[in-house]
Amino acid sequence: MSPEVRRPSTLADALDALAEGPWALIFGGQEALDLLDPPPHRALLLQEVAALHAVDDLDGALSLGTMTPCDTLARHPEPLLAPLLHALTQTPDAPLGARALNPDDPLHPLLLDLHAEVTLASALGLRTLPLAQLPAEPDELPLRLNLPRPDR
Repeated sequence: MSPEVRRPSTLADALDALAEGPWALIFGGQEALDLLDPPPHRALLLQEVAALHAVDDLDGALSLGTMTPCDTLARHPEPLLAPLLHALTQTPDAPLGARALNPDDPLHPLLLDLHAEVTLASALGLRTLPLAQLPAEPDELPLRLNLPRPDR
C-alpha cells in the first residue's frame, strides 16, 4: 500500500500536518521517499517549504535551513563551514537535515564538534537545543541548524 503523502508549501502547513499526528519527515522530495524500504505510512515531503532553505546570520550563529542542499553550503564562503567541507561534498544533492540529523552520517559528529544546535518549530512556537539532545517531539519540525560563532 502506498503511503499517505503531503507536500506542504509553507511552514504553517507543515506544522498543521504535524499537529494531526505522527508523520515521517522527508528532507527531500518523492525520490527521497522512494528510497525508503519499507516506506512509512505517512510522509511529509519538505522540499517546498521555503523557510527550511534559509541561510542567515542569526543571534551570533550561522543559521542553516534543514532543506539547504549540501553543495550550496560547500560553496558558501563562510569560514565556519570549512571543517565540514569534505563531508558536505560526499553527497552534494542531499539536504542538510537529511544528513545532519542522522547520527550514522559522517557529517553528524562534525556538527557535534562545532556545538551545533537545532531550532525546532511546533504549533507552540520555537525552541532550540543542542544537536546532541535530539530526538525532537513528534509534533516538532527541525527548522534550522545553528553553528555558534567562536566569539559567542
